[in-house]
Order: sequence, then C-alpha cells, then structure tokens
Amino acid sequence: MDIYTASLTVHVLLLLAAGYWKTFQDSKDILVVQSLNEREIELLDDEIHDIDRETTADRYHDFRLQFLSVYGFAVAADWLQGSFMYSVYKHRYELPEPTIAMLFATGFLCGGISATFVGSLADRILGGVSTTLLCTVFEAWMVENRGTQKPVENSPSAPGLATHAKSRTLFALGMTICFLEGSMYIMVYSWSQALTSARDLAFEWARGKPPFGLIFANFMCEGPRFWAFCGFELCLGIYFPAMAYLKGSLVSDAQRAKVYGLMRVPLNALTVMALATIEEGDASRENRFMFYSGMLILSVGVMAAYMPR
Repeated sequence: MDIYTASLTVHVLLLLAAGYWKTFQDSKDILVVQSLNEREIELLDDEIHDIDRETTADRYHDFRLQFLSVYGFAVAADWLQGSFMYSVYKHRYELPEPTIAMLFATGFLCGGISATFVGSLADRILGGVSTTLLCTVFEAWMVENRGTQKPVENSPSAPGLATHAKSRTLFALGMTICFLEGSMYIMVYSWSQALTSARDLAFEWARGKPPFGLIFANFMCEGPRFWAFCGFELCLGIYFPAMAYLKGSLVSDAQRAKVYGLMRVPLNALTVMALATIEEGDASRENRFMFYSGMLILSVGVMAAYMPR
C-alpha cells in the first residue's frame, strides 16, 4: 500500500467518525426540542383532537434528507472533474499551459456573466445548469424554505438590493468569498502540476505521473506540499458551512439568490485574470500561490475588521 492509498484510508475513517459524532450530537439536540414540543402538544390536545403530531425531529430529518440527497449528487458531479481535467489536457492532449488556462477561464468567464442575472431566474428555468447555480440556488432554497413546501414571498419591509450593497459586513463576506474560493479554483487547476514538479525535484527515481485520482480523493476527505494541500482542503471544509451560516444570517430572503449570485462576480473575474496570466514553468505557478496566499491574509484582516462580534 503506497502513501496515497494509506492516507486516503485514514481520511475516510476519520470522516466517517466525524460524521457519526455529528449525527449523534444533532440527535441529542433534536430530542430535547422534541420533548418540549410533545409537552406543548399534550396541553393542546385536551382542547383540539385533530392536531398535527409531526415533530421537530421528523421535519428536520425529512428536510435534511430532501436537501442532501440532491445537493450531494450535484456537488459530487461538479468536483469529480477536478481530479482529472488538467491532467487530461496536459498529459493526454499535450496542450500548452496557456491554452489549458484559457479553457478553464472560459468556464469562469461564463460563470461571472451568468452571476449578474442568474439569481432572478433561480426558481424558474435555469436551476442546476451551471456552477453559479450550484453555489446559489441550493443554499438559497434551503435557507428560504427551512424545510417547508411553501415558497418564500417578497416582503415590502425586507431590505432591498441597494441596502445590501451598502453593507460593510457583506462587503467583507464578498471579499472573503472572492479570495478563498478563488484560491480553491487555482488550487484545483495547479495541484497536479505542483505535485508532479515537487516529486520530480525531490526524487529522481520517482519521475512520472502520480496517482491523481487517489491524491484528489485525499483532498476531498480533508477535507511538504501534499500535506499543505490537504490542510487547505481541511480549511475549506470549515469555511463552507461557516460562510453558509453567515450569509444566511445577513442576507434577506427576498434578495438571497440575487445577492449570492452577485457575490460570485468578483470571484470569477479574479479567477479569470489569474488564469489569463499563466505561463509555462514552475515560476508562474509559484507566483499564483504567493498572490493568493497574500489575498487570504488580507481577507482575514477584512473579516476581523468588519464582521460583527
């Protein structure tokens, strides 16, 4: 068993353990709420005999299953391509580095354009057709509906788009999304070439193509350079639920899909700019890593300055 297979095995076991622990903790919290609900139902049942006895736990588990069964497959389909796309272009078709970068940039350019209007179409005809929708529609629906079948309605008193645009807190969130998720996309583009180069430099006898599928699977569980990438994916595993909670707390339901879409405009623009400057060689890749490392440090300062305590 090589190091990549052993690492993947350990990561999968840790992921299963963490998932079991989280499910156990959630079940304990739900049982507390359920017991309170049952006491309220017993008091009401003395006067009303046709009461709906569906508990909080039932609604929670039904909603979680409904959301994750669809969202999980959609995210998996999007991320599975990350394991092989660059290596296919580079090693099978032997395309030059700038050409591969332009192929990647095309997708982000389309995402940046669609983000300006896709929010208003999220509940109509375009659901699930692009990465922009993947990162806006599912989360917006989950927060707006909270497990009910009744769609959210616009309220005259809800904050408008202009009000959200003036929020410093949302500006800080937008910058963090731009820099951190931009780093993630550049990592998806660069990780295979970085590991190949590092392996060739470190071990003359190990020249060749590493097992990209196993390595990327290690990244997804976490979710020198190999462990640095694993650590970065671990940070992403913390980032996504934390960011989803913050956006859900700060953005009104009436403008949620639109704001989520607009937040992705600078992200796609910055990613396209980074890909457009790619050249052959290790120096170009190292410059990208240094640039986004600086942007991540900047985003930490912005969040510390503008996020409410």
